Amino acid sequence: MDLGDLESIVRNLEEILKVLKKRKLEDRVLRSRYAKFLVAREITARGYKVQMLDERETRNADLYVPKLDKRIEVKPGIFKFEKGKFFVNIISFGKGKQIENEKFDVCVFVVFKNLKPEFYVFEKKELEEVIKHRRTKISEASEKNPCVFVICRNYSEYEVYLKHLGEKELKVEKDLHKFPKKYKDRWDKIVGEQPSLDMYL
Repeated sequence: MDLGDLESIVRNLEEILKVLKKRKLEDRVLRSRYAKFLVAREITARGYKVQMLDERETRNADLYVPKLDKRIEVKPGIFKFEKGKFFVNIISFGKGKQIENEKFDVCVFVVFKNLKPEFYVFEKKELEEVIKHRRTKISEASEKNPCVFVICRNYSEYEVYLKHLGEKELKVEKDLHKFPKKYKDRWDKIVGEQPSLDMYL
């Protein structure tokens, strides 16, 4: 698909999600599809053709960039209130097989705040810690879905949330909360652009 096609699809999906939000309805499948098209648009806008759906040469991940031989997994998430006081976003990796079996090269978290997306880009190696700890006390986690990534609005809230549950903090989660510029909009991890020198500030 070219950039024009992707722009059109993104606009239409956004309008549908706005209507559903107005009616206080949630469609996780549609939001997941929307996230994938958003990421495809961002990569295509940087000059690289993206394969998705049935046109993918490799089906291991959601998107494939043939010129770069990059497999891109897309994980959508949305902030929700928990227990009346915690504002959290849980990204699920199930039992961690995608990471363990190297099914993707880069993973993009698409975090929605009132339908406005924010993009956080991780290389697979940056997420390997997620599968080393089974944190089943976290919302949406379970014995069948123990590998999760927790995002809060800031590090203080993240720290309080995990202490409340009695769960372990992950280094990569702490890094994201303390230095978000290391991950936010880091498309260079996919297309090789040079990152800004102030990402650690």
